[in-house]
Order: sequence, then C-alpha cells, then structure tokens
Amino acid sequence: MNFGWDGQGDAYYSLTNLSLSQTGSEFQGKPLAFNRAIMAILAHPNNGKYPAIERGLLESSPQLMFNEGGAVLLKDAEDKSFLASQSLTIEMNSFVNKGKPFKGDVGIAVYDAEGTCRQVAYTDDHAIGGFTQRLYGGSDAGFMGSDYLVNQVQSVKMKLTGLENGYYRLVPVCVAQREDGSWDEFFAMKKAPIIEVELSDGRGRISEICSTDVVFQLMSQPRLSGQAEQGGKVLTFFTLKNLNGVPRECYLRVRLLDDRKAVVLDTRVDELTEIEGFTEAEIPIVLSLPSSMTPGRYEVQLSLSADAEETVVYPVNLIHDKDAAYIEVLKAQEKPLMDQVEVFFADDSHEKIESGSVDVSKISLFKMAVLLRTSEGRNYEGNVSMFCEDMMTHEKTQVKGIDDRVSISSSMSVPLFSYWLRKGDLSWEDGHTYRVMVMGEIDGQQVELADPQSATYYLHRKGDILTLSQGTPTSIGTVAIIAPSFTIKREGGRIIVSGTELKSLRLYDVAGRLLQQTTSADGKHAVLTLQGSAPGISVLRIDAGRQCFTYRLL
Repeated sequence: MNFGWDGQGDAYYSLTNLSLSQTGSEFQGKPLAFNRAIMAILAHPNNGKYPAIERGLLESSPQLMFNEGGAVLLKDAEDKSFLASQSLTIEMNSFVNKGKPFKGDVGIAVYDAEGTCRQVAYTDDHAIGGFTQRLYGGSDAGFMGSDYLVNQVQSVKMKLTGLENGYYRLVPVCVAQREDGSWDEFFAMKKAPIIEVELSDGRGRISEICSTDVVFQLMSQPRLSGQAEQGGKVLTFFTLKNLNGVPRECYLRVRLLDDRKAVVLDTRVDELTEIEGFTEAEIPIVLSLPSSMTPGRYEVQLSLSADAEETVVYPVNLIHDKDAAYIEVLKAQEKPLMDQVEVFFADDSHEKIESGSVDVSKISLFKMAVLLRTSEGRNYEGNVSMFCEDMMTHEKTQVKGIDDRVSISSSMSVPLFSYWLRKGDLSWEDGHTYRVMVMGEIDGQQVELADPQSATYYLHRKGDILTLSQGTPTSIGTVAIIAPSFTIKREGGRIIVSGTELKSLRLYDVAGRLLQQTTSADGKHAVLTLQGSAPGISVLRIDAGRQCFTYRLL
C-alpha cells in the first residue's frame, strides 16, 4: 500500500496492478513497474470465522530463502542412482535470511506423493543448537542476522529405508530453537530447489534435481481444454520448471511425433514466458491439428529458446526425467455444414432489428435476412433460398430476393437480404405461424442448411405485428395434427415413433423451450425419453423427409 509522500495520499494499490504507465512530477512522468521484491501485508479478521494465517508466512517465523546461486545436491548417487539402504549426504548452500535474526538449523524433509511428511533430518550441528551456533556462536550469540548470506555448504545425512515404492520429494526446511533450548516446528525454506527421487524395490533414482546449467523439466502430462480432434484446435497447457535459480525468458516450441518419430506438427508460442528460478510455470499454446492427421497417440517433444531466432536452445527433461508426454488425437466428429444460420429482420439501413419484432403499421420498409457461416474446415458453394412454411396448411412461399448463388466459408459470415417488404404486399396470413426454411442444394438435392439439432426459426403474424422466434410455435391452437403415416406410442416414460424418412424428434413445452431431443438411427424408428419432463401440455415435433410435423401431448 502506498500513501504517497509524507502520507498525504489516500490510495491503495493492488498487488496485481503494480505497473504505472504514468507518474507524477516526482518521477518526471516516467513509467514505473513495482513487480520485484514485493512486500505483502497479510491480515484477517480476528473473529474466529476465518482460519489463522499460515505460520510460515508470518514475520515471526524463519524466513530463509535461496538466492539465484542456491543449490541442493545429493552427493552419493552415481549416474543419479543409489541404494535406498545407503546413507545419503545432501548438501545445500547459498541461502539468505530475509526475516528477523534466526537461531536454529536447516534440514531435509521427505514428502510422499500425497504430501505427507515421512521423515526429517537436520545437520550434524543439531545437537549443539544448529548450524547458526557453529557459524555465528561468537559475536552474534548464535543468531544469523537479517540479510546474512550462507555460502558455506551445509550437509544433512539421511537414509530412505522403510519407504514404499514411489516418488518422494526432498525439501529443504529450517527450524528455530526456542529460548529454553527446545525446537519449534520446521518450515519449508523459501524459493528452494528440491530433489525428487524414485524408489523401486530397494533402489533409488534421482528424477529431479537443480542444475548450475540452464535446464528445464516438464512436470506433468499436458492439460487440454477439450478433446484434440483431427482438423480442430485445442488449447494445451504445459507445466515447466526452471531447475536453475536464475529467472529465464524463453519461447516454447511444441512438436508432435508419430510412432516413427516423424514430426507431424511443429508450432511455437510467439510470446516470451518468464519462468522464475526453481519455480514452475504453466505455458498455454493453441495446437492446430491438420485434418489429415491420423487418429492416435502422439509423443510430445518440447524445446525452449532464449531468442526468437532460436539460436540459444535450452534442454527440457522429460516427466520425472524419464516419461515422455503424449497427446491423444481423436477422429474428428462430423460437423454440421453450417455453424451459423441466423434469420432476422433488417431495417431500412440493413441493420438487424434486435427485438425480432416488426410493427408494419409503423415501419414502412424492412427486409428479411439471414447470416450464413460454415463450420470450421467446411465450405459451401451453391444456391441459397428462403421459404416460409405455413404450420397449418404446410403451404410454402418463397421469400423473394433471397435466391442467390454464394460461396460461404468459416472465415466470415455472409449476409443475404430479401427485397423490400411492406404491409401491402405481405403473403403471411394474420394468426398464422410459419416455419422459416433456409434452403441450399447439395448433389442436386434441395436441403435445409441449418443444423437439424439447432432450434428452428418461426415467423408469427398477429395483426400488424410480425415476430421472429426460435423454438416451436407457442400457440397450442395452431399445432397441426400428426400426419397419418406415423405411429406414435407412449410406453411408460418413453415416446416411440415409427414411420418413413424419420430424422429426429424434439419435445418442447408451451413456452417454446426444448425439453428433450433424439435422432433416428435407421430412418424408421425413434425413441424419446420423458424422464425429467414436467407434467402438462407439451409439443412433439417430428422431422421426416423434407417436412416437419407437430403433435400436442397431454
């Protein structure tokens, strides 16, 4: 919090907004960024409603922190291997006291994969009051002062016997000695490099350790925002850890390899990501998968570079320093031809009338219009027309003016407009409801361009008011009786429909809300469950062939 010079200010500054694009005269208007060495003040109501602040965050707790040259190394592992029964020596150095004077010791705590502490060991100086007594027992009375730096190696000896097979984290900790000579609880040291080991049948292997060189490690399998499908895009997150103490800015490159190790996808994050020393960062990247990509399991190969030209490339270790990352690419689900078929009224400036309603006694000229856009990876080139089907008589009338040959892609929406419409030349009868059909032609066949699973557009006329809506007609009195070529049976909580050229069933309430829907697998039968549907009047819509039929259910 900054209260200005001499405290005359009255402002609070958020820790998430610490960059100032402009400053006052005291800084000559230069931009400033306060995103280093931030001091956070923690407070909470002392009314018993909230948990206490974690002790390790309090000013009174030890605040030993590794600096950029810090290291924690396991000395008794040849080629990163060791026996679980042998005595291990772990060395740490280059840490500083960022809190109040500290008197005590440092050690290593062993945590299992569930985060449970299984054992802890301290330096050989523990019996005499800890390493601070040895280093500062003279003029400093055994206290490590604020900002004191320990460059001398501190050693901790321990064995990992008695632990089950699995992964374990060896975490540097510090513990303060009380005035009476007893020991307080231990706390993890800040910004500390850790060692991860894998134990298997009495043998151990180092699976993560800090490095004096610039090395990164992938910490887990990638996290995907959705399914990775042929021809699709998926936002993918990679968690990478900087095994060195120096912050690095880098570019991430992602390659996918097939089972012959051939590269089938190669892409890069074009923005720099900063990864602090000894910390993890999750880097997002959009993977655009080719349509020709064979469904299957692809190995992930990562590289990090210091510059855009990728002249300096940093190594990236595998997960646990042995396991490759994989992404499963699935067969693309068949997408509907059209991603957007939006019908609307337009005013005399060709702008959409947002209300979806036109009073022809007040608006002298208007148009009907449709916005069309295909699904990604699909295109349409051909004729587009618009018809309105009377829900009572099933008579179809064409909306004049929308009868164009167009090319439509997924890159942008294409608008089509009717001729000018006015009260005197409307073909829609008062009190009638019309289903709006946007038609195209595929392989010489007339088809509706809208996705069969999407809600249908309806136009209803009541006097001088024309209304466009999506769903189903809400006037029960105008619902047509079912065509005799269909058989409808209700068995328990199901509706069973039999007929010819059967496509889909949809069930709506009287407000036009879609309750249930299903499709026919063989074109002859379809079953719709009523489970979860509230009792009362509902409307069943049956799509068959090029027609739509509705039926009132009680």
